[in-house]
Order: sequence, then structure tokens, then C-alpha cells
Amino acid sequence: MTIHDIECSFEIKSMTYKGDEAATKTNIATRIAAYSAGFLSIELNNVICLINFG
Repeated sequence: MTIHDIECSFEIKSMTYKGDEAATKTNIATRIAAYSAGFLSIELNNVICLINFG
């Protein structure tokens, strides 16, 4: 994942987590900058999945 994926990641996380549990765009950018290899984005059959690890 790169800095260009923040908007999509934020959109997905906002749908998945409610209220304060959802990561902000700033949080996502910080995580990507610190460890971009720990974030994967997968699309299969029109389903998008984000995987965070590490």
C-alpha cells in the first residue's frame, strides 16, 4: 500500500469500524509511512479486503 491508497483505505475502514474505532486519514498515512509492507489491499470478484499486519 502507498500514500496514494489513503482515501480508499479510509473509506473502507469507515464502513467497517464505527465512530472513534475507525482510523483517521492521518493515522492511516502514519502507518503506511512507518511500515507500508504491513498493509495489503486485495480485490477479488468485486470484493475489496484490507489486511494489516506486522
